[in-house]
Amino acid sequence: MQQITTILTQVIAMLLVALIGYIARRTSFVPEKTGDFLSKIVVRITAPALILSAFASYEFDERTLSDGLWVWAFAIVFMLFSLLVGLATGRLLRLSEVSAGVFGVHLMAGNVGYLALPIFKAVFSEREVVLAAFFIIAYDMLMWTIGYHYLSKHQRKTPSLKETLKNLVNVNIVSCGIGLIFALGNFRQYIDTSETASLIFNIFDITFTSVGNCTLPLCMLFIGILTAEKPSGNMQSILKKPVTMLACLLKLIVIPAIGFGIMFLLGDLVNPYVRTVVVMELAMPCGAVVVAVATETKSDAQQATDNMLYSTILCLFTLPIFMVLLNYI
Repeated sequence: MQQITTILTQVIAMLLVALIGYIARRTSFVPEKTGDFLSKIVVRITAPALILSAFASYEFDERTLSDGLWVWAFAIVFMLFSLLVGLATGRLLRLSEVSAGVFGVHLMAGNVGYLALPIFKAVFSEREVVLAAFFIIAYDMLMWTIGYHYLSKHQRKTPSLKETLKNLVNVNIVSCGIGLIFALGNFRQYIDTSETASLIFNIFDITFTSVGNCTLPLCMLFIGILTAEKPSGNMQSILKKPVTMLACLLKLIVIPAIGFGIMFLLGDLVNPYVRTVVVMELAMPCGAVVVAVATETKSDAQQATDNMLYSTILCLFTLPIFMVLLNYI
């Protein structure tokens, strides 16, 4: 009961911060494009800092590595399943090739980084943040290979190996890599033997932790500002977008519910931390990266934008459901 109360308290606080962002932009208290600026700050600075601080402060062991590999494996399986569901649904709806590609990739590629990580840090623990890094690695592997393929399929364009590697080596993946090297190399034990090294480490740890802790409030402000800035931000207009409604239903409820059901059936065979990370990552809204790639490849960028916008707003009401349900497995 205590954890449920904590979850609800955090969610209400998140909604209030989003509301502050919405009011600030709606009343022109902050200028246009503030949301884009905040998004870049989160993606390029605070989220990587959050990853590094989580790895630095967490005592890594063999169980963590084992759990991380399970998270990675489940991520690959569920993301591919989500993609197949999206592509099949697009065909049933007789969507155009570009719209079907966006629909499928958006079911596969959620906002597993800069929104998921701060929520894990606020509601759960450092362990979930560390394990989520393995989900991010799986996400980037699929997004920049299979995901890019379906978003650019209409152009009959295949990215070169150099382009693929460039996309794979992004700031969050680099942060995960540095964190894993630091943890697996057990550098902390050598740092603790030197007073000077400990002092320097503590300074950097405080710095990255402080910056990383900004991620969640900045994300919520971004969501509120985005809602106010977009012409389609009126939630009533989603009723006129049946494809977006279906994408939100599948991404926020159906697919994570399937993941939850499988985790429930597996029971004690899966570590509680692993199932928490996997189910919550599956429940994250449609990712902003898909919008950027859809724009670049001249795919259905409007559909991608609608999917991302509405699922991000609605996830503030659907995520707490899975947070509570996970307490009963």
